[in-house]
Amino acid sequence: MSIKLENNARSIHLSLEKLSVEEMEEINERVSDFIKKCREAKENEACIIEMTKKLEGALNVRITLKRTSYNRPPKYQYKDKEGNWQTWAGVGKTPKGLKEQITVNGKEDRALLEKFLIDKKDNVMYRFKDQAGEMRTWSGKGRMPRALQLYIDRGYKLDNFIVKKS
Repeated sequence: MSIKLENNARSIHLSLEKLSVEEMEEINERVSDFIKKCREAKENEACIIEMTKKLEGALNVRITLKRTSYNRPPKYQYKDKEGNWQTWAGVGKTPKGLKEQITVNGKEDRALLEKFLIDKKDNVMYRFKDQAGEMRTWSGKGRMPRALQLYIDRGYKLDNFIVKKS
């Protein structure tokens, strides 16, 4: 069951008139539950803010509520001086161990970072011959080309056609 709800009463009426009373009651129940949860969450947030304000006044300090930050996946991988593998997301200052490896004549050469990229599915392409015998490539995104699918159906593995993007 899916309905399209908009802000005007006419479109809501048109969407709901096709439904049975039981279906409308079920929708009403779900929406009511959702509204209740939203109100509880808002009340909890308001309660936390009120408590922090009271604490700030009582202790004469400033309290800031920090939201959790997004942890980025690593983009680069390198070995440090001790030979341990380290990773870097590519954001912020370049780590000292990696910076030493990409420094040429006292300057950081960002082009050298490419050799430290972590191989991901986005960094591969598939090369194969089509029915006419011409070489074709596929990025791995979207629908698989028919010629490549025929190879897979014959028992070849997709890994046989991988070539690294340059």
